Amino acid sequence: MHNYKTTITVKLDLNLYTALLPELENNKWERSSYTIEKSEKEMKITIAADDITALRASFNNITKLIAVHDKMQNLEEKSLKKRRNKKIKK
Repeated sequence: MHNYKTTITVKLDLNLYTALLPELENNKWERSSYTIEKSEKEMKITIAADDITALRASFNNITKLIAVHDKMQNLEEKSLKKRRNKKIKK
């Protein structure tokens, strides 16, 4: 039984949800686990762990995945804006 638990709530993004699913399916962490619940507007990632160190490690892992996703999304948006601006100038 896990003694520690935390929940991260983020705006629903199906790309992020899809990116997190393999982590859920391949969860090889011995001292922690996580679940994902999605609703119409948001996604809740609940991390449960046996000890605070395992909770922190799992939390860091999940937040790093979210950060990478956000950076990639921002780069994609900037790239699209540049392409649109080039088309407008022509």
